[in-house]
Amino acid sequence: MLEGEYGLSLLYSIDFIEFTKSLIMILDGLLECPAPSQNMVTLISEICFLLKVFFAYQFNLYDIIDKTHNIPNILLKGILFAKGTAIEDAIQQLAYFICANISSNDKEKLPLAQILRAFLDSRIIFNKFAKMSLYESIKLLLELYKKLRNEEYIDSIAKFTEIMDYFTSCSTLETSNSAEPKAPLLGLLELASDLISVTSFNKEPDAVRLTKFINQIFFGGLFPDSKGKFICKAIDTRYMAYNLIIRIGQYYSTCIIGLIRDCMLPLPKKVSGLNVWGYIPSNHERSSLGYTGLKNLGCICYINSMLQQFFLIAPFRNAIVSVRDNKEPNYAENGVDDNLIHQFQRTFVYLMHSKRRDYNPAAFCYSFKEFDGKPTNTAIQHDAHEFLNILFERLEQEFKNTIYTRLVQSVFGGKLSSQVICTNCGHVSSTYEDYYTLSLEIKNQRTLDDSLDRFIAGSTICDYLCDNCKERIDATRRTLISTLPNVLIVHLQRFSYNFNTFMIEKIHTRLEFPNVLDMTNYTEEGHACLFNKREDPKVEQKNSKIVKGPENEKEREERNAKGKFDTQESKKELKEKEYYTYKLVGVLTHNGNAEAGHYYSYININRRSTNTNMNTENDHWLEFNDSIISEFAFSKLGVECFGGSMEDMGTGYMDENSEVAKLIGGRSKSAYMLFYERQKKDKIPLRIERPLLNSKETISSSLECDSTAVSRTGNNITGNTQEENFCYYDYYNIPCITSPELLSVIFC
Repeated sequence: MLEGEYGLSLLYSIDFIEFTKSLIMILDGLLECPAPSQNMVTLISEICFLLKVFFAYQFNLYDIIDKTHNIPNILLKGILFAKGTAIEDAIQQLAYFICANISSNDKEKLPLAQILRAFLDSRIIFNKFAKMSLYESIKLLLELYKKLRNEEYIDSIAKFTEIMDYFTSCSTLETSNSAEPKAPLLGLLELASDLISVTSFNKEPDAVRLTKFINQIFFGGLFPDSKGKFICKAIDTRYMAYNLIIRIGQYYSTCIIGLIRDCMLPLPKKVSGLNVWGYIPSNHERSSLGYTGLKNLGCICYINSMLQQFFLIAPFRNAIVSVRDNKEPNYAENGVDDNLIHQFQRTFVYLMHSKRRDYNPAAFCYSFKEFDGKPTNTAIQHDAHEFLNILFERLEQEFKNTIYTRLVQSVFGGKLSSQVICTNCGHVSSTYEDYYTLSLEIKNQRTLDDSLDRFIAGSTICDYLCDNCKERIDATRRTLISTLPNVLIVHLQRFSYNFNTFMIEKIHTRLEFPNVLDMTNYTEEGHACLFNKREDPKVEQKNSKIVKGPENEKEREERNAKGKFDTQESKKELKEKEYYTYKLVGVLTHNGNAEAGHYYSYININRRSTNTNMNTENDHWLEFNDSIISEFAFSKLGVECFGGSMEDMGTGYMDENSEVAKLIGGRSKSAYMLFYERQKKDKIPLRIERPLLNSKETISSSLECDSTAVSRTGNNITGNTQEENFCYYDYYNIPCITSPELLSVIFC
């Protein structure tokens, strides 16, 4: 279109200055759009292309436009706040084009110097919200600067010194389970490495400073300093820190002597060696899924699988890590702190922060004593349910004098109501007891609901003396659930004693359990409501499945007059549906038979979504099998966990050609313990160790945390009668405060 005389006349008629100013203004406005449409993205790309054409056509155009519109700041804003890689790339290419193709005799007006100074002087490079695209842009510009440099356009020494000061004073930006390296730390290390190549240090004075900086990168960046802290934890960040040390050594060889003397030689004394043949670090790194395993020391899979289930229960994990028992370490002859709480803490802190593939729980096993008072024998397999009961009992004792005195009860505990019902007068005698697990029979049962029905089914007591009518008569005894826990642990009785063979046998019966469990009918109020509905003739007419007894209306009135239905449970009102609804979040599986087997866990790691999302099959599940952590497809849950006996042959549940199944009498793999989380969770009480002054500061100091931990729970604090020494935290807001002493002994 611009060919020939007509095209040239049209070209000369364009006011490039005003046109370019308009383009710059439009670009500036589009970059501020929080959610640009696809058309906007295309428009930004086209504007950047036109600006490159105009700047190439008229070289002094940049200087003219920059006087009224700060182009470097617009480019910086585009890189920092661009929504999408397409916009970032377009702005990045425009900045590089301007710097590479537009020159100036005045070094202060040189676009490369202006844009590079704008990017480097921006405090955003030290901000935790900085984007990696900013550091990538600076890297490209520094490469141009290195090629074109014939004099100093930027104060690279001052900027490098500023980065060194930040690096040595910054707090930890990365955690051990960082899926991605944090942009400020990674970007600044890369920037420092690039600045080294364009900085002219004085050989003698600056060699001391650089050697000191290398020491700070080495101890405090890559390896723990004297306080046990280091900040480079992601793989990419550590690689860049090593690269920076190498770059300094390449340009300033005098620093190598200090590196060897102050860093390399002392390192073996600070890091213990590994007696492993053919050691490959990548084989011993933390799982890419973000979790650390537990080493099996022989036959402790029952401990490992249970600890991993506990670790994924947020309030329990946070409390274990944060508890202070105010006891000094009790070191045994082998140097192990023989304190269960201390070792429990140490185990969980390692699982949280370690970069290694697994943690060795030998110290935990030593502190967890068996019935004879001796440390756990790691060569003997024990029952996981038995271990769980003992652990709960001991934790209650250990927590008694801490702020977490009610922790175990408030997370796992409920109450059972053992009832004896007089068949003559209907009087109900109830006794209540705490429970942490529901132990259910599975023999001859097909589903978990069948087992629960069996659990609450009544049995007959002969010659019972009723306290109410004072007559000896047959009575019915049954057990109902009085209160439900936040986390319901269901134990499936897969092992039973055979009195014919005098041996313990595994029950391979196929037992199906639901993803979402409704416990309404198994509670006192739910059972009473269901029973009253069955007694209501209106309900009976609608539901033909309910069988009505021979009782007439007169008999019903006489029986009610005696108070047969005037029981405590019938007066209880049903709570909201969310109170009775549970979501499956964990399965502890046993593979093998009664003589030999192996425990491992399947765990749902999407816990915080439980209140709103009950579709556990769509969540992310992992398999925790001692040191190995792997993905688990929830669609395989039935095959892996439901089990199956020889009676299931030919039903599709069992492989008829399975030799293992024929040998042991059923499918070897089956669920042993189920973990359900309630949809609506009760708050967790934490004891305040001095009188409540109705002050957030008082509560914060007693919990050894800041006031934000309390304020997150809103108005959760009760201030009267017996509860005045407790404050209540939302289930997921239990503070997690790891002591510096614990962190100092952990080298990830």
